[in-house]
Amino acid sequence: MPRAKRFFLPGYIWHITNRCVNKEFLLNDDHYKQRVVRWMSEAIERYKIYVLNYAITSNHIHLLLLDEEPACSGGFDKPGRTVHAIPQAMRLILGRVAQEYNIGQKRIGPLWQDRYHATAIESGYHLLNCMVYIDLNMVRAGVVRHPEHYPYCGFQEIVRQNKALKVINREKLAAAIGIALVNLSSAYRQRVDDILDLKGRALTRDEKWTASLAVGDYQFVETFKIKSGIKTIKRRVIDEKDVFVLRDSLTRYG
Repeated sequence: MPRAKRFFLPGYIWHITNRCVNKEFLLNDDHYKQRVVRWMSEAIERYKIYVLNYAITSNHIHLLLLDEEPACSGGFDKPGRTVHAIPQAMRLILGRVAQEYNIGQKRIGPLWQDRYHATAIESGYHLLNCMVYIDLNMVRAGVVRHPEHYPYCGFQEIVRQNKALKVINREKLAAAIGIALVNLSSAYRQRVDDILDLKGRALTRDEKWTASLAVGDYQFVETFKIKSGIKTIKRRVIDEKDVFVLRDSLTRYG
């Protein structure tokens, strides 16, 4: 199976997904979901990234990350190739959780299946829709009826602000959506409730968020393609009615 494509460019919002090996429910124990959040918090401090949303399920994760820096302090991972903050952060999060899981379960072998996948998301309207898609993961799975009842997604932190360990940067999130911070909680709750009222749409998997290289309006996606250079030159920008996507060839996760 071909490996997931990753084209990191600074200044973009990235929707990152990864699944447990063999699609197993290795994160069933809430302790390991909590450890993902703990290492997200550590990555924020080390690499100066911003978390805008997340969902941690029993067999896969979604992270919505922003990297505003041209590169992190790590310098170069190969001669002439800059180390970007988000790949370093993901290496820390995924690696440490896997290490802790194997020690705790007296297990040997990979925790994660293949490479993680990264999709560039345009700010504003498209970012808001991606956030809702992430938070409705466990609604689609039939685990809860509303994301306010699932503790391992960003909804509670964005709307209720009642979590002990907060990792979402609400100021950056509000600015990226294009609303005042004071209105973030009410506006996001209303958007989630509006989508849930549509029922069918809310409960349908939409691969554009997990199988694309970029999602947004035409100018955003075409610019991303140009900046990515030779890596995406043969990819087509596809019109999916209310959004444009630069499609990856791999099917990813819900």
